[in-house]
Amino acid sequence: MMGLWLVMLFLCLFFLTGSVIALFFNSLRPEAKWAASASASGLFVSFLLLGLSSDREDQQGRELGFVISADRRSAERTGVTAASARAEEAEARRRADAAVAEKTDARQQTEAAKAEETEARRRADAAMAEEAEARRRADAAMAEETGARRRAEAAKAEETDARRRAEAVGRRSTTPMIIRGGRKATRGDQF
Repeated sequence: MMGLWLVMLFLCLFFLTGSVIALFFNSLRPEAKWAASASASGLFVSFLLLGLSSDREDQQGRELGFVISADRRSAERTGVTAASARAEEAEARRRADAAVAEKTDARQQTEAAKAEETEARRRADAAMAEEAEARRRADAAMAEETGARRRAEAAKAEETDARRRAEAVGRRSTTPMIIRGGRKATRGDQF
């Protein structure tokens, strides 16, 4: 649209120049007055519309993310239009969202792995505690067994000692007692 106003500006400038030159000739002066005033008005309107068109293009370029309108025009010439720019922007946002989602997923997996590792450590500590308790019980059982063996050995020793005493007492009772001394043994003294 800006090109149309630029063409109109050049036409009005051309006609204004021609009518100013025609003012020097007496025969063309009445028509040249009207042509000069119309060309001057057209030139003013062309400048005004050219400025408005330029502002509109700059505004459209800023909406699309371009700093100046020349960037937007060159983007249109190269094939980067508003639709393709929006599509590229949407694709970039999608990639950024995917990257954020991957980071979040990686953090969650890391936290889950840490939780599993903590749980495994807790289980290992519990197993070690159970193993230590089992060792303590085994040591206590061995000490009790050792005590029982000692008591059994002591009981056997007592039994053996008791048998020896019983045998010694049994031998004494079968052998006659000989009393030496002044008194005679009577029948009642014998066994």
